[in-house]
Amino acid sequence: MKIEDNTILIAPSALHLRLYEEIFKQKGSCLNISVLSLEAYLNRKLYKPKPSTASLLYDYAAALETLSPSNMFYGSRKDYDFLKACQDFMTLVKLYGIVDFPQNDARQKDLYEIITRLMPIELWVQEAKDLPFEDASSLRILNTETNPLSQYWVKLLQAKGARTLGEPGHQHFYYWAASNPRKEMEVCADAIVANNLPADSVFIALANEEEKYALAQALESRQIPYTFVNQYTDSRVLDCWKSALKYLADPNDQTRMELLKTFFPVSGYHLRRYLDLFPGGTSNLSEIAYVENPLISAQDYADLQALEVQCTPWRIKLKEIETWDLNSINAIGQLIMDQFPDPADDDVRIFSGVLDGWNQIKDRVKTREDLDLFLRSLDALHPSSALPEMKGVLIGNREQVSGLFENVFYIGANAASFPGTSAAHGIFGEDYLEALNFPSLENRMQEKLEQLKSVFMEPKNVYFLTPQSDYEGKSVEDSHELNTWLEVFPQFKVSAESSINIKPSFQLETMQSQTLFERPDQPLTTGVRQLQAYEDCPLKNLLQFGLSLRKPIAAKDIIRLHTGDLLPLLMSDGYHAFNKPFYQLSISEIERLINRQFEFARTIFPDRRREIDTLAARTAGQVMWLFDNLAPLATELNLDFVKADYHMETKAEAQGIEMQIEGNFTSNSASHAAFNLYARTPGGISMLDQPSATLDLRLQPKAQNRAAFSLSYNQGKSATMMPIGQQAAAKAGRQEYLKKAVVAQNLDADQLTSELGGALGKVPTYQAREEKVLKQADQFAKSLKANEFIPLHAKSACQYCAYKAICRNAAIERGE
Repeated sequence: MKIEDNTILIAPSALHLRLYEEIFKQKGSCLNISVLSLEAYLNRKLYKPKPSTASLLYDYAAALETLSPSNMFYGSRKDYDFLKACQDFMTLVKLYGIVDFPQNDARQKDLYEIITRLMPIELWVQEAKDLPFEDASSLRILNTETNPLSQYWVKLLQAKGARTLGEPGHQHFYYWAASNPRKEMEVCADAIVANNLPADSVFIALANEEEKYALAQALESRQIPYTFVNQYTDSRVLDCWKSALKYLADPNDQTRMELLKTFFPVSGYHLRRYLDLFPGGTSNLSEIAYVENPLISAQDYADLQALEVQCTPWRIKLKEIETWDLNSINAIGQLIMDQFPDPADDDVRIFSGVLDGWNQIKDRVKTREDLDLFLRSLDALHPSSALPEMKGVLIGNREQVSGLFENVFYIGANAASFPGTSAAHGIFGEDYLEALNFPSLENRMQEKLEQLKSVFMEPKNVYFLTPQSDYEGKSVEDSHELNTWLEVFPQFKVSAESSINIKPSFQLETMQSQTLFERPDQPLTTGVRQLQAYEDCPLKNLLQFGLSLRKPIAAKDIIRLHTGDLLPLLMSDGYHAFNKPFYQLSISEIERLINRQFEFARTIFPDRRREIDTLAARTAGQVMWLFDNLAPLATELNLDFVKADYHMETKAEAQGIEMQIEGNFTSNSASHAAFNLYARTPGGISMLDQPSATLDLRLQPKAQNRAAFSLSYNQGKSATMMPIGQQAAAKAGRQEYLKKAVVAQNLDADQLTSELGGALGKVPTYQAREEKVLKQADQFAKSLKANEFIPLHAKSACQYCAYKAICRNAAIERGE
C-alpha cells in the first residue's frame, strides 16, 4: 500500500489510527495528507447544513398527520421505527431518482399515499449527488466492504477521479473448520502462536460480534494482546440527557428514580433509598415514637429517622426537578454541566450534539408525547469510534478488513454470513423493491460477493474459519460461495488444550492457612456455624471465615417479618389478652394479635397498608398451623417454651492445635425462632437446668411426603393395602415435622415412653451434637495442618453456595 503526498485518505474511522501509523512509517511527519471518513468528507462538501435525523423525522411525522385513517399504516404515522424506515427508503428514492411506484393492491396504494406526502421533503443526498467534487482526483478510498448507500458514493467519487487505496497482496488462503464456535476461537489463537505472527499485523473479523469475549478468553489464555475496534462505552452525559427527557416525557416514580440514579449515582443513594420507601417524598418520623413490633426493628426505625434527616437538604433539588417542563431544557443542561466540572472531549461533543438537535426540533415539540422521536434519535449519539490507542491483535467486523493488515482471520465464515444477504426487509421489503427501478437483488448479491473477493485479496494471508455445529449441537452449513471461490472444502482443525481450563489448586503456598484463622497470643477460635460450613465444604470455610469474603450487602426492605420476634410475642400476648396458652388460640384470636403487632408498620407506611394486610392474613394461617403442630409438646410431654437457645462453649485440642469452640445450635433471626423446652415443674423453670430440647422453628417449613396407604403382608397370605386416614396421616406428619424442628434433645426416660417422645428420642442428644462438633473440629484441624482446603463437598452444598464462580467445576461431591 503506497500513500501519496497531497491526498485525502477515506477510511472507516475505526481504522484511522492504523492509517496514521502507516503514514508515519512511509512519510514521517507531514501535513499534506488528510484522513477522513466518507461521511465526514461528504458533510464538508454540502452547502446547506445537514439536518439531524430527529428534525427529518419530525418533518415526516407532520407530513403524515393528514394520512387517511383508512390507511393500514395510519396507526404508525408517529412511530420512530416506521418513520426511520420511511427515511431510509426515501433516501434511496432520491438517490436513484425513482419516480414511478406501483399501485396494484391495497398495500401498495397505501404506501403510494405515504410516498407522495414525503416526496416534497428535501434530503441532503439530492444536493450531494449533484456536487462537482473538484478534489475527487486527490481522494484515495481504502478498499473495504461497504453498504449499498456508501457504495453509491464510492462509485460516484471514483467516476470523478478518486482512486482506490491499496492493491492485491494475496499470497495464501487458509480455510479451516472447527467443531463449534468456541473451538474456532481456540484454533485462531493457536494459529497466531504456531505461525509466530506479530500481534500488530493481525486483524480478526467476527461474523457474530457477540463472540468477541470468547475470542478474548482464547487470546488471553495464550498471552496474546488484543484491542477491540468497537469498544462500546456508555456516556454518562448522554445517559443524563436521556433520563431527564424520559422523566420530562412521562413524569412518574420510575422515571424519577432512574433520573436520580443517573445524575447522582453515589451522592444521591440516600435520597433514592428514601423515595423507595416513601414515594411521595414526605414523612414525619421524628414525631412518631417507636413501638416494639416484629416487622420493623428499633435499629431499622432509628436508621429510617436518620435517613429522613439526611434527605432534608435534597428536597429543594427534588422540587426543582418536579417543576421541569418543555421550557426547562436549559435548566437540565445546567444541571448536567454541574455534574461534570472537567468534561472529556467526547462529553462536550455529545452535550453539544443533544443541544444542536434540540434547537432544530424544539418548535415542533408541543406536548410531552412529542418528545419520543427526539429521545429515540439520541441513540445515534455515542462516544467517538476512533481508537485512542491500539495494542496487539485488532478485533472488529468484516467491514474493517483491509490491506492495512498482513494477516486477517474471518471467524464464522458459514453459509449464513458469507457473503450475507442484501435483501431488504420491513414495510419496503424486497417484494416492493422488485417493482421499482432499483438494482435487482441478484445484481446486488453478485456485486457484494465481488466486493468481498476484492477486499480479501489485499491481505497477505487470510484465514477463513467456520464451525461444524453451533453451541446447541445443530449442524452449520458451509458457504457454497466460499467453497466455489477457494475451490476447496474446509479442513478440520483441532485446537490445543487452553490453559484457562486448568483446574485451580487449593494449596496455599506462600503462607500457613492457620494464620488466616488465629489471633495473636490466643487459642484458635472457631464456632458451630463455621465448623458446619467446613462439614459442607472445606473451601467454603476457608473463603467465608478464613479470607472473610462476603457477598455485597443489598439494601433490604424495611418491612420484613422477623420470625424470632413474632412467635414469642404472640405466645405471651395471647396469654395476657385471652388467658389461654398458645395452642388453644383460635384463628380469629391469632389474627387480632397479629394485626395489633403490625399496626405500627401501617402507621409508618400508609401507602403499603394493603401489602401489610395481605402479609398479616398469610402469617395468621402459618402461625395457626405451627401452633397446632407444637401443641403435643406442651400437652403430651408437659414442656414449657422459653425464647432462648442452647449455647455451646468449650476448649479442645485437635491435631496439636488449641481451639476455643463456641456458638449456638440455632438462633433467633428473621426466618428462624429458637426455643428451649423445659420440663414443667411446680417450682417453675430454672434457667440453670439443661433444657429437655431445643427447637428451630420456621413459618414456612419444607414440604413433607406423606404415605397414602399402608402395606400389610404375611407369609402365605395375600398382601393388602389399607388407606391411611386423615387423622393418622396428620399425626404422622406432625411427628415427622417435630423430629426435624428439634435440633437436640435430652428427654428423660418417662418422656421417651410416649409415642411422640419415642419419635423425638431419635433426635441426637446434646452430648451427641457436641461430640459431632468436636469431630468436625478435628477434621478442620487436619486441613489446617495440611495447608489445604479441597472442595470435597456434602451433597447439595453447592446449590446455594456464593463461591461457585471461584470454585468453578473443581468441586467433587464427598463419597464419589
